[in-house]
Amino acid sequence: MTNNEVEENVREGVHCLADDARALLRATSDMADSTIVEARKRLEDALASGRMTYESIQEQVSEGARVADRCVRENPYKSLAAALAAGVILGLLMPRRDT
Repeated sequence: MTNNEVEENVREGVHCLADDARALLRATSDMADSTIVEARKRLEDALASGRMTYESIQEQVSEGARVADRCVRENPYKSLAAALAAGVILGLLMPRRDT
């Protein structure tokens, strides 16, 4: 499984969880039991916190990508050399398959 597939699976899982939580909040909106009211409040707080965390992580990733892009554009030959060195090192460290 590639990183993109893992990222997409996590994203789908988080969105599904949030959708289920919102559906639960809607389904229990007319219930007045104090335990349910408290549980709904905690769930609403968790959803808000999760949304803020997701947005923060998304911003950090975008900023990291912008910095990396700027670094590569300012130093193309150094970037190429670093990528080449990383490829050589990985190639030497990875076990070879004899077919």
